[in-house]
Amino acid sequence: MNLLVLGIAAFMLLFMLRGYRIGLFKSAAGAIGIVLAVFLTALLYPGVNKLLCEQTALDETIKNNIIKKFELPQETEEITRNQEIELIDKLDLPTGVRDWLIENCNGEQYLETGVNNVCGYIAETLTAMVMRGISYVLTFFILSLCIHILITVLDVASYIPIVKGINKAGGILFGAGQALLFVWIFMGIVTLLSTFNWALQVMKMIDESSLLAWIYKKDIFLKIIVDILEKI
Repeated sequence: MNLLVLGIAAFMLLFMLRGYRIGLFKSAAGAIGIVLAVFLTALLYPGVNKLLCEQTALDETIKNNIIKKFELPQETEEITRNQEIELIDKLDLPTGVRDWLIENCNGEQYLETGVNNVCGYIAETLTAMVMRGISYVLTFFILSLCIHILITVLDVASYIPIVKGINKAGGILFGAGQALLFVWIFMGIVTLLSTFNWALQVMKMIDESSLLAWIYKKDIFLKIIVDILEKI
């Protein structure tokens, strides 16, 4: 049995029970908060990424780890396009990330990333991808925390008997919706951080489950991931 399937099923059940407990109205406020946090994160994370790159050595640490993990030489001889594709295809990365690296492996990208060979391109591009993923997660976490604090002061769950049943039933549906949003966000983050072994293992478990693979393909946040990669 795929442990990730069980984990996600338990996570969704937990959110449905939580939705029943707090009701429709407060659950709706929570869902709106998630959407707001995602929207604001998309606007603010580039600035956070720039700050982390300029004020910390995190990007250099990540790049060195990537070079070490994938055994990328600092200097390489000029190779053909087919050899570049073969080199990228051998990387232990999700298929989507490898395909994206191959598609954008050209002289123009070399100039933009400030490198002159495929190994430098791989190291710089994967570093930028991971840094953007970290910046996105950090920004989303901080914004979600702030919004959660605001929501906790709202006591909008009605105690009027006539609407209590609707409030509880609606809370279950909203709980399921919230859980699905978090699962999609989690899958998007895993895609961005797929250079790490744990994230790669999660991607493999997703591929092994037809249900999780279907949920992954329907992930509305994958467009955000594509936008992030296109900005690298």
